[in-house]
Amino acid sequence: MAQEIERYLRTGDSEPYRSAWSGGFLQREERAHDDLRNALVREIRRLTAGLSQQPLPEPDTVSLARAKVAPMVRGLFPKVEQYLVLAMLERSVIFVTGANIESLLLECSFDGSAWTLANLYVASVGAELLGKTAPHLVGLSEETTC
Repeated sequence: MAQEIERYLRTGDSEPYRSAWSGGFLQREERAHDDLRNALVREIRRLTAGLSQQPLPEPDTVSLARAKVAPMVRGLFPKVEQYLVLAMLERSVIFVTGANIESLLLECSFDGSAWTLANLYVASVGAELLGKTAPHLVGLSEETTC
């Protein structure tokens, strides 16, 4: 298990059958998910200790999200649809901060996405990325969340 966790922390790759963990398939999946995410959270804490991000320009993140996406929505959608699209998008945009990174990582559905999100966060505070292949991103979208 320790080797699989270390490999995941450095590459974002995880073995789909979870063969390093014991039990039936669902038990292995649950244990591996918990172990990988908890190790990722610990590593993020270690890498970002004493570092912080620039504060958001506005504490109301819903209003901030709306302000950021409104020009795009106005340019792409007819006026009658703009309100609904903006309402959906303002709930779908999440700003990754030190206050929410741990819960975002623990709730993330996919191992690779959690690793990529962790790298996005550590880069935002100027910390060392988790691995040499980690992408340099300013954002990430998965399912209906950006």
